[in-house]
Amino acid sequence: PEKSTYGRWRVSFGDVQPAASGLPDPVGYHPSAGREQEDANAKQRRSVDASLKQKKAWEIATGQSKNIGMMCFMMYMSGSGIQIFSILVTFNGIITPVRSIMSSAKPFEGLIDDKVDTTGPRLLFVAINLAGLAFAVYRLNIMGLLPTTVSDWVSSLPAPLVLEYSAS
Repeated sequence: PEKSTYGRWRVSFGDVQPAASGLPDPVGYHPSAGREQEDANAKQRRSVDASLKQKKAWEIATGQSKNIGMMCFMMYMSGSGIQIFSILVTFNGIITPVRSIMSSAKPFEGLIDDKVDTTGPRLLFVAINLAGLAFAVYRLNIMGLLPTTVSDWVSSLPAPLVLEYSAS
């Protein structure tokens, strides 16, 4: 029978042993030089990654100001009258920053690293949301929905003691 050409050209490299020739290494060749370069590149890459993550954390923190700014503009444009639209927009202005503050760790989850400090960006994130919350509370006061005057609390005051009676 005829042999296939594939079997004739097949080589198994598992049987090949490295040749232990007594030849010296070429001039300028250092076996550890490649590893040192790889280590330097890895360190540089880690430092660049850390700086990019830090920059991304600050972008996330300051990006919240766009959302809060738009929400404050919507509350301003809804007016100070007591209509359903202005009340809904104002209460949305309260709920959104509170939810963002409560879940302030979530936007920074992917950036947490031993070389990246997210404390500053998270504090800025919370401060921006607190500013939005303060504006929403201010709008509630402008609309007259916050009990800030004495007449708002008249029903909870005790009745005055009558000192005199008049009869005719």
